[in-house]
Amino acid sequence: MKILMLCDSMDCGGAETHVLTLSSALVARGHEVYVVSRGGRLVKELLRAEVKHLTLQFSARSPLSMLSYRAKLCRLLKKESFDVVHAHSRLTSFLAQSVVTRHKKAFIVTAHAHFSASPLRRRLSRWGNSTIAVSEDIKQYLVKNYSLLANKVTVIPNGVDEKRFYPKEICGESPAAPKIAFLSRLDFDCSLGAYLLCDIAEDIFEKHPDASVIIGGAGSEFKAISSRASEVNRRLGKEFVVCVGAVDDAASFLRSANIFVGVSRAAIEAGLSGMPIILCGNEGFGGILTHQNFEVAAASNFCARDEVKANAPLLKKNILSLICNPYSTDAQKVRELFLKSYSLKSFAERTEEIYKSTPRLYSRGRADTLLCGYYGYGNVGDDALLTAALDRAQREFPNEKIALLTKNGRKDTQCFGANCIKRSSPVALLFAISRCKRLIFGGGTLLQSSTSRRSLLYYSALLIFAGSLKKECILWANGIELPHGAFCRRLLRAAMKNCSYIGARDTRSLAIAKELAPKAASVYEKDLAEGEYSKNYDSGRVNFLLRSTFKNIPKRFVIAVPKAKASGADIALLTKLLAKARKEKSEVLIIPMCFQEDGALCRQLCKSLGARLLEGACFDDIVGLARECSCVYSMRYHGLIAASLADAESIGIGKSEKMEIYCKENGIKRIFAHTDI
Repeated sequence: MKILMLCDSMDCGGAETHVLTLSSALVARGHEVYVVSRGGRLVKELLRAEVKHLTLQFSARSPLSMLSYRAKLCRLLKKESFDVVHAHSRLTSFLAQSVVTRHKKAFIVTAHAHFSASPLRRRLSRWGNSTIAVSEDIKQYLVKNYSLLANKVTVIPNGVDEKRFYPKEICGESPAAPKIAFLSRLDFDCSLGAYLLCDIAEDIFEKHPDASVIIGGAGSEFKAISSRASEVNRRLGKEFVVCVGAVDDAASFLRSANIFVGVSRAAIEAGLSGMPIILCGNEGFGGILTHQNFEVAAASNFCARDEVKANAPLLKKNILSLICNPYSTDAQKVRELFLKSYSLKSFAERTEEIYKSTPRLYSRGRADTLLCGYYGYGNVGDDALLTAALDRAQREFPNEKIALLTKNGRKDTQCFGANCIKRSSPVALLFAISRCKRLIFGGGTLLQSSTSRRSLLYYSALLIFAGSLKKECILWANGIELPHGAFCRRLLRAAMKNCSYIGARDTRSLAIAKELAPKAASVYEKDLAEGEYSKNYDSGRVNFLLRSTFKNIPKRFVIAVPKAKASGADIALLTKLLAKARKEKSEVLIIPMCFQEDGALCRQLCKSLGARLLEGACFDDIVGLARECSCVYSMRYHGLIAASLADAESIGIGKSEKMEIYCKENGIKRIFAHTDI
């Protein structure tokens, strides 16, 4: 596989080291890797690892230089047959997205930190066909601030070469006097730990005069920190705080010390080096890293985000407590956890999987298979159907171009990682259907008139038009309702006659299909979200969501999935059930499956019941959370399906026809207004 990495520069830093480590590992696994950047200190390391480097200068402040960068990148993609383009910064992903799409390459973007989420920056951000986040909290940040689907963002922690980072005892070195190390870029947003070490240096010297502090890193704050360190050394009369500048060999630097202060990748490297770690940075103070708080710290990539603000007294207290026992047994346990989760092999293998599974998008041309559904409207259930339909189409029609009919067309391409066509554009629809081989209705209850006659008219028209052009028409796991009125029934019959295959997701729909389209192959299928579900339970993700929502993982909680369009009596019934759960000492987690419709109701329930609200959860998240809860109260169809997949107790609330059928066929309790509870 031929891979092109894009990053701003290759100077010392977490993202840059990530690129170096990943590129080297991929080359070792037989891939050909190119890195494009403005250059920097790490270029020598790239070349030593047989990674090719191309220098392209550009500036975010110069539109001309950015246009020049795009033009050069375009020429490079024409010249070299890359399989994958992988961007590691927001600017390079913005500049490369359209170029990569034009050349039909797989495009992956890795998010290394919390990016600014101003309206303009959100609009200009590009996240590729697949998105990688280095920690769970960054993934959640992307979901909440950039409207990415949670199941389209993969968490792959930073990988570190355990052959380079190992405890000093392994190489026969003996522990020396207490030596505290700090390693990071020394820019304004990541140098707080270095300043705090200078502030507490005299207090440490007073109690442990044989100790010392070494600060590694370069950046805009280096001069100010060096000046402060010199002032401390002048007052103490010895070189107690040493600023060494940029560090080329982080492994040797860390092995020269026996306590580490810092965050992020440097903390991971220190952990593999067997050092006790104090998580202290600009984003928060996590304290001494132990095996008990390891999972919590890992969720923020060991950056202590959302923890207390770092300050001198806290840092001094933790350092003094470690100086007496720098090589504690807990440091070894922490190292074992790092070896288990942050190995270079796992890092490279998981990234390779993303490369292989990422579809190649195309900007123009014929789509062989056209998937249609109520996609792109912010409904978690319909998004789950989209994902399942796309997976099934890629499996049943390999090597074919697949497109989706969605609300926002090309805008949804980034969200769903697949080619999207605006479903409300007559020209785009006619063009897409006329050039495809088959039209597939990918799940949902599309052929019905209970929500409005327009729905039946729209979807029936698509089937009739596709049938008139001799296109294959297929229904996958659809719900079908007999509409009211002779005209609507004739319309539905005319539409279904064009179908060669009808998968019905319940017995009533199957009976209707056999009556209206006797020549079609009509079979019973589970709902696509249920039938295609194959994800493994991610306990780390579930624990992160519970901690971030409740602050601590609750011993007992219930899940509620409200629906604002339900009757007032049914909403009152749900409120009564949740109030009862609260009295029984259960926490209540409110999950909106369609936030645009249900958000106001969910906030109201949270306020009145003291419940917690979880926004941005995808279908996989709800399944995982349902595995841990005591009961799911759902007013939405796919809330019940998520509970069934989790083998969780569930109660359906409301008089919806599809809810009634699903509850009856699956033995689920269903209640509605005036039911005695």
